[in-house]
Amino acid sequence: MSESEYTKINLNRDLAELLRRFIEDYPEYGYRTLGQFVEDAVRRRMEELHVFELTPRFSHFNIDGNGVKVGDKKLGLKAIQIYFKPDGVLCEYCGISQCEHVKYVLSIPEVRGIIQKRRAEGWKLPETV
Repeated sequence: MSESEYTKINLNRDLAELLRRFIEDYPEYGYRTLGQFVEDAVRRRMEELHVFELTPRFSHFNIDGNGVKVGDKKLGLKAIQIYFKPDGVLCEYCGISQCEHVKYVLSIPEVRGIIQKRRAEGWKLPETV
């Protein structure tokens, strides 16, 4: 693996030293480095929190000129409708035009094209991100 596949994480020095001694004194647990231990611990905690099942949080389907249906795993909802209207964008769930669902929708490449087309027609839609 190349270095670009890794990131640095700060760890309390005393805790890191305790882990180093543990790894050295108990090789039967299979850890050869502090990084291996931390990676394993983080992965296990992520499994407990269901991080792998909950990400990515948003998904989209049924994109058309009138809007997008968005799935939001955090809310446990199957679909949230985001409407494109001549006077702006509206999130059916939040009831506003500036929320995390709308922000997500505006980041979708296919939606950018729809928004640009509607803006050219005079619709008052936000800039895409």
